[in-house]
Amino acid sequence: MHDAEDFVRRYFTAVRAIARLEARHPDEAADAESDALLGLHHAARTFQPHRGPEPGWARYKARAEIVNGRRERLHRVADRRAHHADAILAIARPASLDAPVADGGARLADVLPDPDDHLAAVDERLLLQRALGVLTSRQRDVLHRRYTEGELLRSIADDLGVTEGRASQIVAAALGRLRAYFAHPAAEWQGA
Repeated sequence: MHDAEDFVRRYFTAVRAIARLEARHPDEAADAESDALLGLHHAARTFQPHRGPEPGWARYKARAEIVNGRRERLHRVADRRAHHADAILAIARPASLDAPVADGGARLADVLPDPDDHLAAVDERLLLQRALGVLTSRQRDVLHRRYTEGELLRSIADDLGVTEGRASQIVAAALGRLRAYFAHPAAEWQGA
């Protein structure tokens, strides 16, 4: 049985360095470090020697906790924004698009987004959805994890059981297929 306190001491500096590398913005550095250290403590409590080397387990748990912490913070921000939007809508429900919404004389019709912009966004989403259909499920999964979830290629590669270089090749191939799709009208696409 290993000593959890000794485990934390051994990997403390390495995990702090991982947190600095994983932070996407200087404002996120303190949160990333806190999350990484939480992951390190969890790694110390759950390490089992027969599952692999200590450093790998410590790095894995630190990164996983950073991703989880980032995801939780994003959800809190989104929930807060939704709550604020609901509160604003509950307070001000003008009866007319000509009703003033500010002291400067602006009308509701002046500040509402253009419905055509919304339709353009819907068209873009539909086009992107069709474009993603030309990718393999593996390529879609890797792109989603890399660009939507913000995972590092190292983490994706580890989960797929491939090298980081191979994960990079999957990303490059997927982006190449998307470029080819967008270079030609969707009706003419033959690359699927």
